Amino acid sequence: MTIHFKPTEDDSLTYQLYFASRSERIRKKRRNAKIRFPIIMAIVIAYTIAMGHYTLAGIYAVFAVAYVIWYTWYEPRHYRKHYLSFVRENARPDELPVSMTFGPDEATQDTATSHATLHYSTFEEIAELPGQILLRMGTQAIIIPKDQVPDAAALTSLLKDIATRHSIPYVDDRTWVWK
Repeated sequence: MTIHFKPTEDDSLTYQLYFASRSERIRKKRRNAKIRFPIIMAIVIAYTIAMGHYTLAGIYAVFAVAYVIWYTWYEPRHYRKHYLSFVRENARPDELPVSMTFGPDEATQDTATSHATLHYSTFEEIAELPGQILLRMGTQAIIIPKDQVPDAAALTSLLKDIATRHSIPYVDDRTWVWK
């Protein structure tokens, strides 16, 4: 099967956000950033109550709740902006159309300037997202936009078959959204 596509900046951004959402280190960092300030505020509130300043403690409590609500809204946008900046500086797609042919034991990828033969044994994971299919090899991936593939269902079926035959983990994350 041969497909033709052209990855966009948005596809690269989705790839970065997806793997950031799966990284244990980044999930831990996001969770700690969200709870650090409320914990500090809880200590301040407890101290303020112990001193008998109940009104001030109430103001601090409202401020802590407002922070949690604001941070829940702000944080995904902050990460999106950060990764968009990263994509624009470092991980821009080639802006060249890609032709990819899937054979029984390997895939070939052709652009106007390069040719690559990719053995399926180098694939660490195949991930299906709502709008993309990611063929991950180490820290890099081939991003296939589903909307540019005429028969995405046939491609998905082929990739599931390849994953089964070559013992490659196939991750069905069609419901994934960045939060």
